[in-house]
Amino acid sequence: MTELEQGQEPAREPVREQDDEHDHQHEQHHEQQHREQQYQREQEHAVGDVAGDVVTSQSSADSEESGVIHLDLLSTSRSTDAAYLAAADIASVTAELDVPYRLVGGNCVTLLVAAYQVTGIPPRDTADADLGVGYEVVADPRLPAALEGRGYQRTDGNRFERPLSDEHGTLQLVVDVLAPAYDAKMRTNQEHGDLVVDEVPGLGIALVREPVVVDIDVQLTSGTTVTAQLALPDPISALCMKATAWAGRFSARDAFDIWRLLEVAYAAGVKAEKWPLAGSGLDASRVLHRSFATPARDPYRDAQVPGNVPARVRALVAEVVAPPAR
Repeated sequence: MTELEQGQEPAREPVREQDDEHDHQHEQHHEQQHREQQYQREQEHAVGDVAGDVVTSQSSADSEESGVIHLDLLSTSRSTDAAYLAAADIASVTAELDVPYRLVGGNCVTLLVAAYQVTGIPPRDTADADLGVGYEVVADPRLPAALEGRGYQRTDGNRFERPLSDEHGTLQLVVDVLAPAYDAKMRTNQEHGDLVVDEVPGLGIALVREPVVVDIDVQLTSGTTVTAQLALPDPISALCMKATAWAGRFSARDAFDIWRLLEVAYAAGVKAEKWPLAGSGLDASRVLHRSFATPARDPYRDAQVPGNVPARVRALVAEVVAPPAR
């Protein structure tokens, strides 16, 4: 008597489902391996381009002999208070875990502007702090545990928040955890250990190149002072990250930060002949020369910037960023 005649299901379908699941897992594993290979290539490109220009960039600012730049800063809003407090928590967590990281995002740009003494650029407020770390750190269970130990709660796949009350009310401190993307495309909702994070282009080269290290003393609007030592991307890496971010979302905010970072790179002494034309450096060069270096494009039409900024940006791109090979 057959299985069907006995009222039993044949085994073929469950086996096919198991095979499909195995194939899906194999595809995910293959994609992960491919990204890790891209990671290694990015590291090789970055290491090959590190010598000379990063040290020159740091020494061009008013830094101490140790290479650490001291900044006395004044927070101008409650949202900026929250960003600096979250950044200080990042410094504390990464020091405790003894892991490499970079503070990225809007407050990174603000700190680089201050570190290289760039003047005449309007500030831009940001309310959160972005923590950029490698795959192995994102997947480390100690990272969320350390954030939770400081009162943070995970509110999204990569977002941690904690309320902080003072006499003026309650601040919401926000830390977003980011991982590197090793091509020019941001990848959302990527699993690394217990976290589900966005993979960001340019972060890989930022983690390999020497950081700009700053000691900050920030007076908050409450009168309280926050101190921290923070590792920032160097000007080239920060510009690579912002250029590829702009190419993915065409945000006026990113265009504004690209202007700020081009001014930082110029103040740091970065020259086009030193620009790394490989990996994220090549991706950023293509974006900047295609969309920011020609009058035919106007990335600032939706940005509130002075009228001379587009021409200034075109000149800075020519000075700082090597054009991609034709």
